[in-house]
Amino acid sequence: MEMFNEQPIDYAGDGVYVLVDNQGIELRTNNHRLPTAKVYVEDQVMDAILRIRENGRRVIALNMEEMKINADL
Repeated sequence: MEMFNEQPIDYAGDGVYVLVDNQGIELRTNNHRLPTAKVYVEDQVMDAILRIRENGRRVIALNMEEMKINADL
């Protein structure tokens, strides 16, 4: 893992770099040294993002099951 200012930094994909500290994570876009945008995400926000992702996956699964049922009719 690469380090930046003594913090671990990882490339997540799609031009997003992630710096981790004890309070949360910082997302940087396009370049971790000279980003075009930064977003700091604390733990409670990350929990909300993960909950939203899980809800989205449930909706997609339900839609896929409904499409399968309708195709079988």
